[in-house]
Amino acid sequence: MKWPNYSVDERKIYAYFEMFYELFERVFWVRKEETIDQNEWHLWEVWFEDFAGHPLLADVYRDNIGMFDADFEAFVKSKLPRSVASTPPPNSA
Repeated sequence: MKWPNYSVDERKIYAYFEMFYELFERVFWVRKEETIDQNEWHLWEVWFEDFAGHPLLADVYRDNIGMFDADFEAFVKSKLPRSVASTPPPNSA
């Protein structure tokens, strides 16, 4: 986690992104349960793809690996830029 190195604005963005990440996992599950149709899912997915390009989302993803459903984490990883998705999380030891 890079939290100690973030500016005040980056901390605010990170917190917002983490809330959105949690919300999006719920939407991901609703889609898996087929509660929303493909058209509605597509709108969420497009929004997520825009969001996925921000570098702080990669930090949110890495900081939360293993805390969310594996299918959701795989989905997120598939949407991150390749250079980000292949970077291992920092060693927390």
